[in-house]
Amino acid sequence: MNSYRQNVQGDGVFNAPDLTVDLTIGLSLCGQGQLELRARVSNIGALGVLPGVDVTFFEGTGGSATVLGSDTTTVPLLPGASTVVTLAVTAPTAPTDYSVTVAGNSASLVVAECDPNNNSDDETTAGCPVVN
Repeated sequence: MNSYRQNVQGDGVFNAPDLTVDLTIGLSLCGQGQLELRARVSNIGALGVLPGVDVTFFEGTGGSATVLGSDTTTVPLLPGASTVVTLAVTAPTAPTDYSVTVAGNSASLVVAECDPNNNSDDETTAGCPVVN
């Protein structure tokens, strides 16, 4: 039997979740002196993830960032699914940088991911518009 050109990838070789996160800033609470940090957590992998994935919000980016708060996902993330986790923070007086990370491995949930390098995002110079 000649199976040289079958191109078989093997069963279960790529069966893993892959969590990603995108950070956006909501301005609907600016009238109340707050910004809404919105983290869209998506699973672009081949397996689902249980609820309870940790999402942590930071003021600043990189190693000098300060933790603002954290929350967890409340729904299962099947392949291709996403959910939004939000955190309201006091609006800064000057434009500020924010970042977010999604932790596939935490005390409450362990997720063996395909690519842990896509688990953070940031937004720069966010703030409420100045009304004259």
